Amino acid sequence: MTNICINCLKKQEGKDFKVMLSKYIDFVTSLFPSISPYVQEQAKFSIKQFYDINKTFSCFTKFIDEDLLQGDIITQIPFVKINDDGEEEEFVTDGLIISNSCDIENDKYILIAPFIPVENLEEFEDINALKNNTIYRLLYFPDCNYSQSVADLALISSFPKNRILEKLKNKEIIRKYSLNQIGYYLLISKLTVHLLRPEDKTIQKIR
Repeated sequence: MTNICINCLKKQEGKDFKVMLSKYIDFVTSLFPSISPYVQEQAKFSIKQFYDINKTFSCFTKFIDEDLLQGDIITQIPFVKINDDGEEEEFVTDGLIISNSCDIENDKYILIAPFIPVENLEEFEDINALKNNTIYRLLYFPDCNYSQSVADLALISSFPKNRILEKLKNKEIIRKYSLNQIGYYLLISKLTVHLLRPEDKTIQKIR
C-alpha cells in the first residue's frame, strides 16, 4: 500500500473518531444539562484540533504513580459470572480498575471490570452504538491498544487488594497502562452515566 493510501486511511480514521466523540459529547450533555453549551463546543473543538495535527487518539499512558490508580489496566484477572442456568463461569481477561484511587489505598478490596472482546457481544448488532459509548454498561476506549475490546461495567467484581499486589509483585499479573486525561474523562463520565443517571420519570413519580 502506498504512503498516499496510508495517509488517506489515517485521515479517515481521524474523521471517524471525531464524529464518534462528538456524538458522545452530545450524549453526555443530553443526560447532564448542567454542562454548558460553551464547554460542550470547546470539547468538540479540542477533538477537531487533536486530529487536524494527525495525532493518534491515545487514551493510555505510562504509569503516573507507583501505586495502583483508578483506571489502571492489569492482566490475567480471574472473573466469575453467573450464567442463565445459575452456574458459575470463570474467565480470565484484562481488568480495568474501577475503585477510586484513594479507596485503593485505604480499602481491603479493589473493584475491577473485565475487558470483553467486541466479537463476543453478539447481542449488540449496532457496533457503532457500542463504539459511540451510548450503551450504558460498556466502556469503549478509542485507542488502538483496546479497539477490539470493551470494559463491561455490569460485571464489576471485588478482589482482595493484598492478593492483587502480591500477584503484581510476583509478576503473575502485569500492570499494562494508566489512563491519560482523555481516557480518565471517558471512564468517569461513563461510570456516572451507567450508575448515577436519574431514573425514568415514571419510576420517580411512584417513589
